[in-house]
Amino acid sequence: MPDCQNCGDYFSGDGGYDYCDDCEEYEEDYDNEGDDMPIRSGNPSLIMKGSNPLKFGFELEVESGRSDRQVTAQDLMEDMGGQPNDYLWVKSDPSINDGFEIASHPFDFAWWQANHESFAPIFRLPSKGVRSQQTRTCGLHIHMDRRGFKDTQHLYKFMKFIYDNPAFSKKMAGRKQSEMDQWGSLSKPQDEPECRCNCPTCEGRRRVKDGLLSKAELQSSGPRYTAVNTQGRNTIEVRMFKGTLNKCHFYANLEYLHATHQFTKGNRAIGNLNLKPFKEFAMKHNEDYPNLLTFMETKGL
Repeated sequence: MPDCQNCGDYFSGDGGYDYCDDCEEYEEDYDNEGDDMPIRSGNPSLIMKGSNPLKFGFELEVESGRSDRQVTAQDLMEDMGGQPNDYLWVKSDPSINDGFEIASHPFDFAWWQANHESFAPIFRLPSKGVRSQQTRTCGLHIHMDRRGFKDTQHLYKFMKFIYDNPAFSKKMAGRKQSEMDQWGSLSKPQDEPECRCNCPTCEGRRRVKDGLLSKAELQSSGPRYTAVNTQGRNTIEVRMFKGTLNKCHFYANLEYLHATHQFTKGNRAIGNLNLKPFKEFAMKHNEDYPNLLTFMETKGL
């Protein structure tokens, strides 16, 4: 199945279409808006930042409030150094009420640590009436390059930590339960039968396969509106976060995903993917995760 050129999701097409049904109507807007209009529907050619294969890319949804969304987006891009831009672009999103989506070019964690202040204009948007966390629909979606995971087991353990610690994940996401259920559900996929027979290997027992392992193994497995969306060919998408223009919370979300990636890497046992060793890991690497640690302390995590 092809990738939607706007949102990056898979959709059932015959290869002759570039956009999913949700985004198709917005492609016409791209052609109708003048060249000086910053909000478009397509994606530019991606500019990779950093050499580590684990790349991150964010999509932050915002509402422009009382301001004209094109003017607000234009001001943001000018503050970022103009358009086209090596850091981000702005685009339409059918799920947002009178706003737009701020999308970044992919970067690795070391590049982010050295250059995150380049994104400072984003966090000045509230002074112009722009909102994200105070809205009903806005979210922060963070893509992670599949090539950054060691293997399927690594991706499985990464997701297992998120899904097996729902109270912690919900606090990190900053969403109400109803919003989690709608936009980034933490409901685990059902286990699947591995064998239904009575062969000697099974000894008459029905063996089952962890639904999260199936989700890690199979691209396009499971629904899109889940905490970790695995439908993408090149990336996984962590969808559970509420949109935020609070710099500390935004940084904490990125640090949380990097810390979880590193924590679940290697030979760590499945049974040891709980909060106590994770917090110890984050504190041991406090220089890498200052905003995560601050956020956890503030929220009593």
